[in-house]
Amino acid sequence: MAVGQRTAALPEPNGEPRLAGARRALANRDFKLAFQLCQVARQQGAPTAAVLEVEAALFKETEYLDREVDALRRWRRTAPADPRPWLALFYIYQDLGWISEEDETSARALALAPRNPRCLVTRALAFYGSNVPARGLDFLAEALRIDPANVQLMNLRATILLKASRYREAEAQARQAVGRDPANPANHLALAAALLALERNDEAAAELREVQRRYPEQVEAPYQLGILAEKRGDLAEAARELGRAAAMDVRFSHLLWHLGRVYLRQGRIEEGRKLLEMYRKMDANANAFGTALAQLQARPQDPALHYTLSRFHLAANELPQAVVELRRVLELRRGDARARRDLVGALKRQGRVSEARQLAVSAH
Repeated sequence: MAVGQRTAALPEPNGEPRLAGARRALANRDFKLAFQLCQVARQQGAPTAAVLEVEAALFKETEYLDREVDALRRWRRTAPADPRPWLALFYIYQDLGWISEEDETSARALALAPRNPRCLVTRALAFYGSNVPARGLDFLAEALRIDPANVQLMNLRATILLKASRYREAEAQARQAVGRDPANPANHLALAAALLALERNDEAAAELREVQRRYPEQVEAPYQLGILAEKRGDLAEAARELGRAAAMDVRFSHLLWHLGRVYLRQGRIEEGRKLLEMYRKMDANANAFGTALAQLQARPQDPALHYTLSRFHLAANELPQAVVELRRVLELRRGDARARRDLVGALKRQGRVSEARQLAVSAH
């Protein structure tokens, strides 16, 4: 199970017949029609919560993250006993790194539905991102008690056990997940990670090679195989495997650092130095971003921090996240001309020209 994975976009059938057309249009990816039919359903008296559920799914599909957040917030106000908008907001806040809001939404969802496995999982994920990941295991154990056949929960438990340095338990849990769902590469990778942590490298390599054979698009397998080859001094094999991983995702983990060192040891000095310099720049940027997120945990209402995060997202062309951060700045500091200017630019880059024009006019 991917840590922090957001749920499916399409809304659950809510039995509201006036929204049937909107749901069909959304399933067919006719977003303009879906939005129009939501407005029609609202005018016809469809329950506000049901309309907002479909609209939130629509905005997710179109990557209008700020409008998705707004719809989910309005949905939770309209239906205060429904945990679903809280669950959706939890994953958005987790992706953004808004730890304070993440913890609040997780706790509220669980209070509303204490026996819902999805709500229990959010508490486990909230602790996974903390310095005490093991505190999430009790919530996960309860989720597995309620839904014992859920292999994704087994994989998540193995992942948390790995972070908590409980490697033998992680191995046992990963083997159980592999036995239940051998076609899922995430289970094999979790098992390989446990075996590597236990320094059973030959077993781990065999598991990784099987992942590579069956799922050649997985970057983790060649990355780890390259590191193992580097450790045993097989530089040709290391360069081959790490190069394969780099062709898929040069930003993956510490890939460029390892590949650059291998090139240097092979005498490919210029190539090695170039990769290490690229890695240093990427690492410095990642560290600065991580520092801003850590500061935000202590000061979640600080507009300057949200503005800093928006600049990182803009530089990475992560426009939906940038728009959310800039709107947050303007919520906290309404007269911030710089944030408003950047928001207008981000909306234009996202193709939301009418909204950008309206925002620019409203500033005067």
